Order: sequence, then structure tokens, then C-alpha cells
Amino acid sequence: MSELIFVYGTLKRGFGNNRIIADQNYLGLGETVASTFQMYSLGGFPGVVRGSKTIRGELFEVDEEAFARCDRLEGHPYFYRREQVEVTGINGVVQLAWIYIYQGDTEGLREVEDWYG
Repeated sequence: MSELIFVYGTLKRGFGNNRIIADQNYLGLGETVASTFQMYSLGGFPGVVRGSKTIRGELFEVDEEAFARCDRLEGHPYFYRREQVEVTGINGVVQLAWIYIYQGDTEGLREVEDWYG
């Protein structure tokens, strides 16, 4: 069994936490279809919450073990909670993918458009 995940922060290629999915199937760049998100800097990593923008990131097809590693890293379901959202991939196809939604307060946090570290 495999799952499609949409990552927007330190799980992206080139970032430190990518090591837990580096052996999985990278599918390319993607973007949320709905403009219902906002990204904030939580210091060394980002958090996405409900808002009014789209989020750009990367799509990976991951196996059960890698999916469980992502859940542990993200503190699902307490720190981040994963939800399925529609994402448009590089080929323009809309797919359902899991995204991790930040569960904390964003008051006083700096909004960011993309995560570059």
C-alpha cells in the first residue's frame, strides 16, 4: 500500500528531514487546488493552517513505513494533523494527497509564502 503526501517544509528535497522519505518515489512539484491555507514560520520549520492562499510544495508516493515515520515526525494528530486535500501536480492532474496542518496558535508568527529554511 502507498500513500500520496504533499510536503511544504523540511520534508522537501534538500532539507534535513527529507532523509526519512528520500528513498520514496518523488513525483514532482505541486500546489494545493483550494486557496484555503496560510503558511507561517515556526522558527526552524513552517506550519500550514486554514487561510486564504494556495501552498506550493512537493509530492511523494510513500510506503506504509515512510508514512508512519512522517506521522511521528509531524506529531500527528496533536502538533500537526494530516488531512487529504486536492493538489495539482506538475502534469496538471488533480490528485488527493495528505498534507500536515499545524494545530497550534499562529498569533505573533510571521507569515511566509514558501519555505526556504
